[in-house]
Amino acid sequence: MESRYNDTPGIKVTHISVEPEFFGMMRIPLLRGRNFERGDTRRTAVIVGQKLAERMYGSVDVVGRGFPVSEPESTIVGVAANATLIKITATDVSELYHPLEAGEMAGAVLLARLRDGVGLDKLRDLAARADGRVRPQARWMAADLERRLLGPRLMWQVSRNVGAFAVALSAIGIFGLVAYTV
Repeated sequence: MESRYNDTPGIKVTHISVEPEFFGMMRIPLLRGRNFERGDTRRTAVIVGQKLAERMYGSVDVVGRGFPVSEPESTIVGVAANATLIKITATDVSELYHPLEAGEMAGAVLLARLRDGVGLDKLRDLAARADGRVRPQARWMAADLERRLLGPRLMWQVSRNVGAFAVALSAIGIFGLVAYTV
């Protein structure tokens, strides 16, 4: 879910519900404050992204302050380093993390860190056996990243080829002009 706040013009805020282990798993460091704890809810605790803290408050020293500034609904317990989790090329997006609550499990995603391609099938089988309602789908984040970068890479290659063609055409034109002059 994305939101815009009057306190942060020009920046979209992506709401992400996470377990406390999420930050370690994704290697997103907490710059200030603490991680989520038992008893934290959407109404009591949020962790803001560094860009959001700097835009909304002018500083990353915001632990203990209300969020958002204009109409506080919850308290900031931590500030996480910038992470582009939803859209890789976005520069106008920041994250707002909420503690994952039991009612939100229907759309939850399980992240697991595996080594060298070992265990993806085992992880899928384990998830299916743990709860019959689970419909596990597994994919590598590296492959997902490659898929998301396909469009920008294709545009880069097209631009490079058009540029090379323009340089070649210019060289032919300069050669013709010099030959004509001689």
